[in-house]
Amino acid sequence: SYDQLEYLPDQDMFFAAGGATYSANGYASGLVWLFDLSRSDTSGWSQVPMPGKAYGLFEFNMSTAYDPVSGRILMRGYSEAGSFDPTERTWNITQRKLRSRGLGTVGEIDPKRRVFIVIGGGGAELYRVSPSGEFGEMQPLVTSGDKEIEQCYAPGLTFDAKADRFVAWCGKGDVYSLSLEKRLWVKHVPKSGAVPPDPADTPGIRGTYGRFRYMPEYNAFVLVSGMRSNVFIYRLADEKGRIP
Repeated sequence: SYDQLEYLPDQDMFFAAGGATYSANGYASGLVWLFDLSRSDTSGWSQVPMPGKAYGLFEFNMSTAYDPVSGRILMRGYSEAGSFDPTERTWNITQRKLRSRGLGTVGEIDPKRRVFIVIGGGGAELYRVSPSGEFGEMQPLVTSGDKEIEQCYAPGLTFDAKADRFVAWCGKGDVYSLSLEKRLWVKHVPKSGAVPPDPADTPGIRGTYGRFRYMPEYNAFVLVSGMRSNVFIYRLADEKGRIP
């Protein structure tokens, strides 16, 4: 339930990395779990170890995104950053000795501008990403506007290809979009009364992480806060990318 859950379209696989070992000792897991979605039973699961020890690339929460250009999973880990090649099932670490991240951070990539951002818990970082999926040096992400979304603990964060901007959600009806050229956050107030609850008010839920996703085939977002909660659908821009 942290941020490191992704879909691998070329392999039709589900990717999950790290996290805490449930019903064991609660320590950070150093494994990548892959599930072949063409299989209907547990034989579809396989494992790949992550390199190094805890507090390097992995710990509990890492910020990840699937990069459609390189076909890799990008990961800003605890104090290192790198990428995972699902075809070769290998890791490449390109940044070390980073400032340790907070548990309430999430990441996403703008695949066109080759920029990976991390926000949450009051922090905001930016990384340039090469066409082969290598992280550049960390830069502060300096923004203006309705930037209170950066204070949110583990907001939902995704990239809207139609509107061509990052989109984030923290709770209830307001949605925030970030224009990377202007470095400007804009808050969008809902036009209907059907809004999802605040994760902070839901027992057993803290933060959203990767459960707020953009679906390009529908030009819409899906939000799943929990297995016992309603699923919400949201649309920001029209089919031409215009935001009302």
